[in-house]
Amino acid sequence: MKKILTALAASTIFITPAHAGVVFSDDFDAENGGASQLNYAGFANFDVEDGTVDIIKEPGFGLSCNTGSCVDLDGSTNDGGMLITQQIFSFSAGQLVSLSVDASGNQRGFADDNFDFGFRSIGADVMFNDRVVTFGSGPTINAGDFTGPESFGFLDLAQDRPFEQFVFSFTAGAAGSVKAFVRTSSADSVGPIVDNFSVSIGGVPEPTTWAFLIFGFGAIGGAMRSKNARKRSSVSTKVSYS
Repeated sequence: MKKILTALAASTIFITPAHAGVVFSDDFDAENGGASQLNYAGFANFDVEDGTVDIIKEPGFGLSCNTGSCVDLDGSTNDGGMLITQQIFSFSAGQLVSLSVDASGNQRGFADDNFDFGFRSIGADVMFNDRVVTFGSGPTINAGDFTGPESFGFLDLAQDRPFEQFVFSFTAGAAGSVKAFVRTSSADSVGPIVDNFSVSIGGVPEPTTWAFLIFGFGAIGGAMRSKNARKRSSVSTKVSYS
C-alpha cells in the first residue's frame, strides 16, 4: 500500500494543467530589424487587417514605446487597422483564456481613439463565459457570458493616456479556437499605441491526466480492499485456533 501511494504521489509531480501559463508573447522589438516603418505589414506573428499600422522604434516619429518597439494602430493612410495573431489558440471547456496588452492613447494631442482588444473565433462561435475586462487603472468589469464570433473590451482611449496594461479574459464554455487581436477605427494617422502582447491559457487537466488520476485512485482502493481482506482472514484464523 505504501509503495502504491508513494508511486502515485511521485507521478503527480508531472501532472500539469493543459496549456498552463503564457502560450504566446510578442514585444515587437525584433520587427523590421528594430527600425521604424510607416504602414508596416511584415510582422512575424501578426496579420494586419482592415487598415494600416506603423511599427515604431523609440523615438521614431517622436513617439514613445513602453519598451523597445511598439505599434501605432492608426497607420499613415488615415485608416486605422487591426493587428491579429497568425497563431490559433485552442482550448478545452473550463479553461481560462486571457489576452494582455500594454496600450497608450495617441501621443500627439489628437482626439480620443476607440480601442478594442479581445478574441475572434475560428470556425464555430465560441462560448465566452465569465468574461472579465480590466481597463488599465480604470474599472474592471465582469461582463458575464456571451456566445458569438468575437468578444472584446472596448473604450475611447484618451489622448496622451500613458501606457497601462489592458486584460480581457474568459472561461471557455466549450472547446474552441480563437485568434487574439487589437484594433482601432481611428482615421487621422495618429492612433492608440500597443506593446507587450501576450496570451495565456490555463485551467483543467488534460483528459489523459484525469484518466491517470482515476486509475491511481482505483489502484489505491483495490490495495485497501486487499489489505482489509487480509486483516479479516487474520482475525478469523486467530478465532479458529483460540
